[in-house]
Amino acid sequence: MCYELAALLYASNLASVAAAYPSGIDGPWILARVRKSAVEFLAKMPLHQILSYPDALELMEPVVNSLFASDDRIQSLGITQIGNTYGFRATRNIKIALPQRGILSDPDLSVPIEYVDVDDVVRPLRAEQQFQRPLVCGLQIQNFDYDYRAGNIQKREMTTGSIGCFVRRNGNPGFISNNHVLAGENSGYVGDQIVQPGTFTRSGLVGKLEAVVDLLYSPPGSSPKLRNVSWNDVDIAFAAVEQGINYSQSYLPKYTLPAFKGFGVARLNENVFKVGQASGLTRGRIVGISTVVPVRYDNGLCWFRNSFEIVGNSGRPFSQHGDSGAVVVNDIGDIVGVLYATNPPIAYACPIDIALRALHCVLV
Repeated sequence: MCYELAALLYASNLASVAAAYPSGIDGPWILARVRKSAVEFLAKMPLHQILSYPDALELMEPVVNSLFASDDRIQSLGITQIGNTYGFRATRNIKIALPQRGILSDPDLSVPIEYVDVDDVVRPLRAEQQFQRPLVCGLQIQNFDYDYRAGNIQKREMTTGSIGCFVRRNGNPGFISNNHVLAGENSGYVGDQIVQPGTFTRSGLVGKLEAVVDLLYSPPGSSPKLRNVSWNDVDIAFAAVEQGINYSQSYLPKYTLPAFKGFGVARLNENVFKVGQASGLTRGRIVGISTVVPVRYDNGLCWFRNSFEIVGNSGRPFSQHGDSGAVVVNDIGDIVGVLYATNPPIAYACPIDIALRALHCVLV
C-alpha cells in the first residue's frame, strides 16, 4: 500500500496551514505533530490515500513502535476517526519532563494522529461503599485475605473495586472483576475470601477467588520497538459465589437501565455506560479502539493491547479510582468490556469476549 499522506504538511501546504493556525503546529512532522484544530482543518483537505480501519490496524505496530520510542510523554495509542479517514488517537502526559533529546521525528510516520493532552500517568482504578443483598453488578468488593497478608488491614486500609457481572465457570456461578481487585496484582491465592462491601473484620463473605489471568510485567524502560514488552490483553479474575448468597444480573433498583442482553464488540463512537462503586452510573462514548497502553501498577509496568478508550459525556469523567472491574455496556444492553485503568478524562477497558475466553466463563 502507498500512504502518501505526507503531502498534507509538506511544501506549500505546510506554509498555508501554519499561516491559518499560527499556534496550532509545532513543526513539520506530518499530522502527528499537529494540534487538534489543525487536524480538523487538514482532515477536510483532499487525501492521496484515505485510511480504512483495516489499513489503520495494519499500521498499528509501526506507529506504536515509533511513537512510544520517540516521545516519552505518550500514554496510549488507539484507532479513531479524523474527518473522513481513520487515523490514530494518542494520549500524552504534558507534565512529564522530556529528556534532552526531546521528540525524535520519524519521517516515515505519514499517518493522521490526533493528540489528547492529560496531566497524569495511566493508573489502575481503585476505592470504596455499602452492604447490599442480593449482590448486583457495580457493588464494592474486597479480597480480605490479600489485604491481611499485605498488612493493609493492620494499617486500616483496604484495596477495593467493583463487581463486573455474573458468569458461570465449569457450571459454577460467580462474578468477574479485575486481577488487581480480586487477586492483588497476581498476589491472590485460590480460596481467598472476597467480601462485600469491604471490611477490617472479615465479615460480609460473598465469594472465594477461583481463577486469575496473571498480569505480565515488563521491565522499566521497555518499549514495543525494543521488542522487550510482555503483552497483556486483559486484567481479569473470577470469584465463585458462596453458597446461600443471592445475586442478580442487574444493578441497584435506583437505576433505570436496559437489561443485560449478552456481550458484544466495542465499536468506535458507540455510546456506553457503566455502574461502578466509586462514581455510580456514568455515560460516555468509545473514542479509541485497538488501543495500546502501558499501565503502572504497584508491582510494575504492564503493557496492554486490544483495549478501548472511553470519555465521559458533558466533560464528566467516565470512571474514578474504585470503579475497576465494572463492565462497560452499550445502549442495547450488550456488555462490551471491563474497566481496568483510568487517566482522567480517559478510561480504559479490556474486551469482554477476550476476558470470558481467558477465564473459560460464560454469562449467566
